[in-house]
This record gives sequence, C-alpha cells and structure tokens, in this order.
Amino acid sequence: MGAAMATTDVKAILGITTTNNDTQIEALLYPSAAFADTYCNYGLSKFLTHRDDYLVLLASSTAPTTITNVSGTSTYTSTQTAPFCWISHDTVRVRSTDEAKLYDEDRDYEIDYENGWIYPLAASTYGTSTGGNTLIDFAYIDLSGNRKAAQKAIADIVSADMNSPKGVASESAGPLSRSYTQDGIPATATRILKPFRRPVMK
Repeated sequence: MGAAMATTDVKAILGITTTNNDTQIEALLYPSAAFADTYCNYGLSKFLTHRDDYLVLLASSTAPTTITNVSGTSTYTSTQTAPFCWISHDTVRVRSTDEAKLYDEDRDYEIDYENGWIYPLAASTYGTSTGGNTLIDFAYIDLSGNRKAAQKAIADIVSADMNSPKGVASESAGPLSRSYTQDGIPATATRILKPFRRPVMK
C-alpha cells in the first residue's frame, strides 16, 4: 500500500500549478499527516494486530543489506516502497514469536515511519536467540473512505508550515489573512479534523 496522499493531491487542493515548491511539499507531507493523526488521537489510523504473515526479520549479525517491510510479506532493498507506509508514531509493538519478549526501538530495531521499513540493529540485546522473526502490531495512516476528507486538513497544515511557523496566532498580508490555533493547526484544519478525533480514556 502506498502513501495515503501524494504531493499532487496537496497541489490540487491548494490550487498550486507550478513545480517550484514540490520538494518542500513532499518533505512536509508525511510530518503534516502524522501531526494531524496525533491531533486526532490516531483517528486517521488503521490498526493491524499481528498475524502469521506479519513475521519480520529483526536479528542481524551485521548491518543488513536488505530490510523487511512492516507487513512482513516480502524482503525489499532500501530503494523500494513498502506496502504499509505512513506508520503511525507510538503504535508499533515488536515481540518475539513466542510473545515472551518485547523488543525496544533504537535498541533492537529502527523504524522508517514514512516508508514503512523496520531495520534490525546488529547490536540487538536479544540477537538471534528467538530465531530472528518477530510479531508486530502497528497502525498506519489510512485516508480511504470517509477519511479522505482529512486530505484538505493535511494540505492546510502543509500550507501553514510553508508560509508561517507553528504557534503564530494570526498573520495578514494585504487581502490574505490566516489564523492558527494554539496547537499550531490552521482553524480550517481543526474544523475538518473534529469528526475524526478519537476520545481519550483517562
């Protein structure tokens, strides 16, 4: 599965017809989507719990020349796209196949959240003691179905990041005026995202 939203989607929503800002939009797109997802308490995410086909190679005695995508269906080189990209932050749990050991990010593995790759670390505390395969629970940002409406909010966040730093209360330039919430999200985006916000149990 590819990214839930592309640079061309942002440009279409914002009415941008030139290629001048393509690199900046591409760089801001996933962080803006992740920011919106966090604001919605992962209301834009689809959660997947482990199954037998989510086995992922974790242990490695040397730096890997290939890496296995989060879905665990195939092994790819680092230049190829994983089927589950746009992984939601703080949703990944990696365990041994017997579910007895919980692996730690940055100690046993690293994650490329945008592209959906998991990298085994050679210095993993557990090494190959569990056979090198793991079970993974995770969520990824999914803008299909009714969530597609959130693309407008994400485009607005990208635009805000391009034009004004987060936290600005308001700005005016001639006839153009923008207002931002205390969270740094454009007011238009907060209105769009409101139906997607999940309640937080306290």
